[in-house]
Amino acid sequence: MVMEYIAGSTLQAELQRQPRLSVERTLHLARHVVAGLRAAHVGALIEGHLVRVVHRDLSPSNLYLVQDAYGKESIKLGDFGLARYVGEIDTEGLIHAGWLWGTLAYASPEQFRGGEAIDPRSDIYSLGCILYEMLTGRHPLDLAANAGSPDWMHAHLTRSPRPFPHELQIPLPVQQLVIRCLEKEPQDRFASVMDLDAALQAAQQAGFTPTSPPIPTPGSGPTPPVHSRRWVWVCLALLPLGIWAGIRLHPPAQTSPPSPVPTVTPPDLDSQTRPLLLRGLLLLQRGDPVQAAVAFEEAVILDPNNGRAQAGLGIALIRLDRLDRAESAVQMALELDPQDSFVRTAQGLYRMQQQEWEQARTEFELAIHLNPDNYLAQAALVELATLTPDPATDGATE
Repeated sequence: MVMEYIAGSTLQAELQRQPRLSVERTLHLARHVVAGLRAAHVGALIEGHLVRVVHRDLSPSNLYLVQDAYGKESIKLGDFGLARYVGEIDTEGLIHAGWLWGTLAYASPEQFRGGEAIDPRSDIYSLGCILYEMLTGRHPLDLAANAGSPDWMHAHLTRSPRPFPHELQIPLPVQQLVIRCLEKEPQDRFASVMDLDAALQAAQQAGFTPTSPPIPTPGSGPTPPVHSRRWVWVCLALLPLGIWAGIRLHPPAQTSPPSPVPTVTPPDLDSQTRPLLLRGLLLLQRGDPVQAAVAFEEAVILDPNNGRAQAGLGIALIRLDRLDRAESAVQMALELDPQDSFVRTAQGLYRMQQQEWEQARTEFELAIHLNPDNYLAQAALVELATLTPDPATDGATE
């Protein structure tokens, strides 16, 4: 096994030399940590399977301070030895005979509890502990470094984080985002590292000038050729028309007057998901369902209640012949937005792939009724007519 050599020291070593970091430096480094977690959490499609990873052992000793390509201070995540795939993680086996997989001081409450799934929000809790320590020089739960497992377990499960010392003058938006990371229940934290990054960026803009270039999004690799049926290509060839003329995305949210008090509320989700939806549709039209699925999956992570993101993911998975997951995504889209023309089109494409011709016809007709300019549904309906005769024509023939 060959591993990258990192010429730099750990954040733990830096905090031993300098117990407290400035707010500006903390926010800058935090965004680089979030960029690394984002790449792991969003994941990539490997042989038709979306692989996402939770780190599970985020701590200052696993974060390495380096210089980036711009000569600026950056940070790299290390020690993925305890990482596991999202959706395949539970706490069975994590805690055994008084010890736990992970670092006690930075483990999330759910890592101490049995019988519940561990998802990316566990890493957000661990990062909250680290951010608090970077800003104050102390752990948020105020335990001695040599405290035992029972003490750490009790503290993570029951003890509230120490209030930020007033004399440090930590800006309120920064305090709020750190405290939100440290919520005991996962649902009370940021829903994703993308939401956390939006809050970090807002905190930077509230009182500081960002000191680093924009954080890059995860790179995309070469796309393996995937076999598909002729009708998929025929329908997807019409996607540009569907994007600009028929599949109308929601209009931009109205911009409200700036508040005199800085907040850490993330930007409107619709403004974040819209570019991902457009990118996914364009990638489908270009014959790249792998990266299209990644774009739609990222939109779903940003906004799990976005029916169009779920529908787009379903179409990409149909293109990849991942019908089990496609069915789940399309069904979720229907539950979220049953009156959306694009969602109904995705359902029709799934039924068409299953050779359920009448159900597919019904879905495409409903999609066109909901939006007469939906050229993707129109193209699919025409293609459907070449695959199976119209019932009315059958009756006339008989």
